[in-house]
Amino acid sequence: MNQVATSVEEMINLLPLDRNYGDRSYDDVVRQLRSGELRAAPGHRIPQLFDAKTNRIVKGSGTPIMTQGVTAHQKIAAEMRNMAVDDIEMVYHNLIDKIRRTEDPRWTKIFLEFTVGKVSEARGADGMADAINKLIDMIDKRPPEVREIEYIGGEWADKK
Repeated sequence: MNQVATSVEEMINLLPLDRNYGDRSYDDVVRQLRSGELRAAPGHRIPQLFDAKTNRIVKGSGTPIMTQGVTAHQKIAAEMRNMAVDDIEMVYHNLIDKIRRTEDPRWTKIFLEFTVGKVSEARGADGMADAINKLIDMIDKRPPEVREIEYIGGEWADKK
């Protein structure tokens, strides 16, 4: 298990330089953390940042670490998103393959969330219909038939 950063300097080392912190620059965030104007708490990938006086979260802050209540679906979707950063084609290929092999509707749901977002986030029925049609087309496509051929007497023929 990863060790959780606890000191201010450890938290600062985890902050991305290019992140959008709203009206604060990265240097402002670092300075305010060191002065105590902001406080940091461990986050999922990057620290959560809070205004020390109001306790409001700072724009660009990390998400809380979830220790309970994470469903298997959320874990799988998170793993798929993390893998997609490195190789999106491989993720989609494996997802389509999993749908074909298992016919488990949960995998279809994860695929749809990747392609069009969560149902609650989807805008317009046309986009959803297009995504579902695309999914059906991808699942219906079977791998090409493998045929063995051999060269006999100067001509190619199917091997029997």
